[in-house]
Amino acid sequence: MDISSGSGTVTFGTHTIAPNEGDTQAFTAVFAQPVGTFSLTVGDFGDDLDVVDLTAFDEFGTIIATDSVSLPPVGDTFSSQTLFVSAPGIASASITGGSVLLDNFDITVGAAPSIPLPPAAFAALAGMIPAGLFAYRMRRNRQA
Repeated sequence: MDISSGSGTVTFGTHTIAPNEGDTQAFTAVFAQPVGTFSLTVGDFGDDLDVVDLTAFDEFGTIIATDSVSLPPVGDTFSSQTLFVSAPGIASASITGGSVLLDNFDITVGAAPSIPLPPAAFAALAGMIPAGLFAYRMRRNRQA
């Protein structure tokens, strides 16, 4: 996947990739520059259980994030799920397991997005600011 001219979120969803039936080799995406997130949809018209794994690697081939989904046997009904990994510096990713369709590849170029603070943590942090200013002012008044 050549994303050298991309920035922000880049989506590759106009084509579906269908690896050969029974193919046990990994489908590997190698990125031209590090990405922060990578996701894709896996789907199947399955009479069997398919377990699909997504593994993200850094530039040295070290595993830095993983995700896994199970597509249960549902007969002739199509089912799909999304695999998602997030980590700074994803250089490549491999998808293994099952005979499934791969679609809706989505990446975020650059670092992984920061995790938002939950409301309670934000409120506690916001409460520390006035307390810190009060303590600073009291200390300054004592020195005067």
